[in-house]
This record gives sequence, C-alpha cells and structure tokens, in this order.
Amino acid sequence: PETSVLGWETAHAAQVRIVREVEDIIRSFSDGDILIVGHGAVGTLLFCHLSDLPISRLYDQGTGGGGCFFEFTPAERQPKAKWRPMEFLMDQASP
Repeated sequence: PETSVLGWETAHAAQVRIVREVEDIIRSFSDGDILIVGHGAVGTLLFCHLSDLPISRLYDQGTGGGGCFFEFTPAERQPKAKWRPMEFLMDQASP
C-alpha cells in the first residue's frame, strides 16, 4: 500500500483521496440515497476503509458482468454486506 508502481500514487494515497471525496459528498447531501460510481480499485480501497480492513486485493469485487456494488449508510459508514454483482439489483426489482 505504501509503494508507488510505475510512478502511480500509492494505494494508501488513493485510499485517503477516495475517503475524503466520499466524506465531502456525504456532507453535501443530507437527504435521500447517494450513488457513487467509480473504478473498482478505489471502490475496494473505500470498502477496506469502511470495513476497518487492511488494504488488500483480498477484498476486491467478485465477478459480475455489469460491475459490482456494496451499500453503506452515511450514519454507520460500514458496509451492509460484501460486494455483490449489479445483477443482484435487477433480481431484487423483479416481481
């Protein structure tokens, strides 16, 4: 997490960046749901932070043709579940 590869920011620096941005978003919106869409790598860094886990590829998203998601509430700031495929949302919406 502290090593830069090919001049890119470190995983730790990227985690600090995504957590700061998400905190800013939460402070900006007091009502309703918020959808944050991003690259999976920073999503995993956010997931690790919110789950109080070390930065690790062990916590990357699983498979999912349309991408993956996790949910958390602004009040608790802890994932409700592990990563799930986006298709799960369609399954939930079906009658």
